[in-house]
Amino acid sequence: MRYIKTGVFEKQLSNIIKSAFSLRTESDYGDFFVIEKEDVKRQVDEAEVFFHAIEAYIKSQNL
Repeated sequence: MRYIKTGVFEKQLSNIIKSAFSLRTESDYGDFFVIEKEDVKRQVDEAEVFFHAIEAYIKSQNL
């Protein structure tokens, strides 16, 4: 979260992580979990946004 707080990444990325973690936790520890197709699509779309933001940062840092 340091990168969010310092402004390196937008707050949207924090929300993406929180959403994915929440779904993962619910699916791992919930008694019965079914995910809707729309939720899967949203998670994939958000993962792509997250990936591209991280990729752009790494390239900008010459890492």
